[in-house]
Amino acid sequence: MPREQKFIAAIPSSKLSTLVEGCNCVVVNKIALVVNIHSGGIHVYKNRCAHQGGKFVPDLEDADTAVCSRHGWKFNSRTGHYTNPPANGENPCFIQEELYTTLSSSGDLEVYEVVVDVAKSSDVVQFAEGKLKTRSPKSSLVAGEFTVTYYGHACVIIKAGSFKIATDPWLVGDAFLGGWYPLHEPPKNWHKDLAEVDMIYISHRHPDHYSPQTLRVIAKQNPSIPIIVGDLRGGSVVDSYLPMTKVHRLELGRWKEFSNEMRLAILPDGALGDLDTSLLLEYKGYSLFNYVDCGDPNNGQLGKVDIVLGDFAGGASGYPMCMKMEKYSDKYIVKKKQQMNATYLAKTMNLLEKLRPDIFIPFAGYFSEARPSDTRIRRLNTKNSAIDVARKVEDTFHGSIGVFVPTPGRLLDMKKPDLTMPVTRKGHFASHPASKVRLMLRPYEETAVKFAPFIMRRREALEYYFTWANFQDYDLVLEIIECDENLSPCEEPFFVDFRRGLRFPQDLAYARVWERIFVRKSAFRHAMRHGMGWDSFFIGFST
Repeated sequence: MPREQKFIAAIPSSKLSTLVEGCNCVVVNKIALVVNIHSGGIHVYKNRCAHQGGKFVPDLEDADTAVCSRHGWKFNSRTGHYTNPPANGENPCFIQEELYTTLSSSGDLEVYEVVVDVAKSSDVVQFAEGKLKTRSPKSSLVAGEFTVTYYGHACVIIKAGSFKIATDPWLVGDAFLGGWYPLHEPPKNWHKDLAEVDMIYISHRHPDHYSPQTLRVIAKQNPSIPIIVGDLRGGSVVDSYLPMTKVHRLELGRWKEFSNEMRLAILPDGALGDLDTSLLLEYKGYSLFNYVDCGDPNNGQLGKVDIVLGDFAGGASGYPMCMKMEKYSDKYIVKKKQQMNATYLAKTMNLLEKLRPDIFIPFAGYFSEARPSDTRIRRLNTKNSAIDVARKVEDTFHGSIGVFVPTPGRLLDMKKPDLTMPVTRKGHFASHPASKVRLMLRPYEETAVKFAPFIMRRREALEYYFTWANFQDYDLVLEIIECDENLSPCEEPFFVDFRRGLRFPQDLAYARVWERIFVRKSAFRHAMRHGMGWDSFFIGFST
């Protein structure tokens, strides 16, 4: 594909002369950079961690190392290789991409990045001059031609002419090992409606977006619905749990044509490049962008579109509700949650500033904590509401962006959008009686108390799991304390040292610093038995 160099910034010679040998973190015209100076030359990188976009600062222990201020990831600014975790040749996510530099005649260091020459690639999604480059001007619509219908959480059906596509159907069952349950009761005929769509888009692997249980219900009526997913470096949603027979992995950032009037593309996430994606659809010159949970959709390359859907609520983590330290009183947690929710709303406003849609649909934040033992978590884990979003949008954009507040079955028609505030009814909300939830939790509990390796040979089983996971050479020491449903310890601590290979010490008398994790035994052992990611239980309030 044709490529070109895009100018980023010029580091003045006066600033360049003040930099020290080794790692430097500088800001030039609001552009944050990491600069390494050594006898062999200069290396420059964007100051953005490949993990979740945190900012680097120079490491105090090694002159060439930059350490992320958010989660402690480290990379060698001379080689570009991450050292914590170590670089993996099969996964370029762990190599910081170096920028191109050249000295100007005045001695300034000009910094460029290599980008795709989109002007020579017509099928590549392009944002230019502050807006999405559409294929054609907008054509007139008739009622019911271009619509969005909400079904629950992150699931909508988008109708563009005769074409229908559903997104992220999680409408039945729990998610995150019993931590999450759908807040809304889906429309009565949801399984019939979803079985009649032309395609289903799944943004990422998290179980509130990729729900095999929901898909199995749909597949009973129509197992041949094509599934589309982004072709991610770290693996796409294609596995034995997927009940549909047709799965298509689309190259990120390229349009897929369906007719002269409709096309769509799956775009990457700059914050979680191996996990998340977003969906862009164009119909008759109108554009719809669903950024789902992306923290940095399309690597920040955005512009004006007509409709935007995205998350808004927050609360998708055990922090701070599940923290055991003394300072985490209810009063402290309430205040902390207020700050976190305000930050989350600010992030949403920043994205809307870049996208400048006519209409924003706040979705992908409608879940509840229905586990019987999670009463305190449910009380303290306050979230932004759609009403909060509508007020913040009005205060920020003064009427230039409308908000469509979704309720189950509510339809947005782009011919004549109805943006009045809906009346919320009791029937909109799903019921999760304790007896039903306990039945859903039973598979996790049975793993904890009946799966023989964990009962008969616990230590050996845990060592086998961590050896199989092959996670090592990471600056981390863990003390794992398995707990009951109330997060009270019920097993002896287990220790794992990931530094310099993998060790399982009997105690941590030799360690200076380590992390102590309290985790529900049922969720932890179920995740280990099935080789699941740890986000399965830490997002689900089990640690």
